[in-house]
Amino acid sequence: MHASTRALTRQLKVPFHGTDLHIVEHIGQPYTPMKPIVEGMGLTWHGQHGKLKDNAHRWGILDLRIPSAGGPQIMICVPLRKLPGWLASIEPGKVKDIAIRDRVILYQDSCDDALWRHWNEQITARPRAGDAKSTVADRADALRFATELVIDRHVPYSAAYQVMRLYAGTPSFRAMTCDQAASAAEFALRLLNHDDTVADWKRVELHKSQLYNAPEQLTLPLHPRLAPA
Repeated sequence: MHASTRALTRQLKVPFHGTDLHIVEHIGQPYTPMKPIVEGMGLTWHGQHGKLKDNAHRWGILDLRIPSAGGPQIMICVPLRKLPGWLASIEPGKVKDIAIRDRVILYQDSCDDALWRHWNEQITARPRAGDAKSTVADRADALRFATELVIDRHVPYSAAYQVMRLYAGTPSFRAMTCDQAASAAEFALRLLNHDDTVADWKRVELHKSQLYNAPEQLTLPLHPRLAPA
């Protein structure tokens, strides 16, 4: 798992039956730290931490850097869309302590709904600026993933930047809109996880033809380690 290298500024605190749960935004998607949920249910973090790590792909976990009063902390997070499935995997009947069993059932009944409601209220309240010119902060994830591609694929930075710019359809990182920066980061993350698709590469080829008269580096062949498998 690749941990986020910057503190996530988009964080929501969600009070839930005497404890605080959280939602953090990562590349435009809601994630939730799992430790507060596990401990809020009354279960031991050690046992559930192992189960999450053993099935990391199923739950889509990421180690994200979360702001806190004591400074940023790395926490295991799952996409909010995966939380209902994980909650359903807990079997209350196997919990001997009645009080803990009741907490497990409470979380299964309404924890995911509470988090999802708070996320949607925030999304509805904030303006969308997808076509606005991106800032350095908007491009931070894309730049970080470019660095990880260089390390993971042993390619020069120019090759990593090139494939991400082609996917986004822009001649330079600085010219990216907010949507293009997020799109480039998502594509790079799929490359790192080997989840890229034929549709992704068709998009690269389409943008490459559209940008043929752009700066020369965009007309160069893709690096062999950054091409369709």
